[in-house]
Amino acid sequence: MLTSAEQASALGWASVARRWLGDLDGSAATAERARSAAAVAGDHLTTAIARAALDPDRRVSEELGLGWHLPSYQMVRAAER
Repeated sequence: MLTSAEQASALGWASVARRWLGDLDGSAATAERARSAAAVAGDHLTTAIARAALDPDRRVSEELGLGWHLPSYQMVRAAER
């Protein structure tokens, strides 16, 4: 069984792996789960990993002409600060 910090870390790295595989939606969803789990666990490193996964996904989506629901994205960014 994983501790909450280990689970948050695993989710953070899973979001990065999904981005590398081109699964932007899956990466964003996993990054949000990682950020939430990291906040509960008090794991600042995983919060940074999740944020790093969200930022490039948004940029790539914008370059492709795909829109994100920005209020949700901005809420995630504000909650981590």
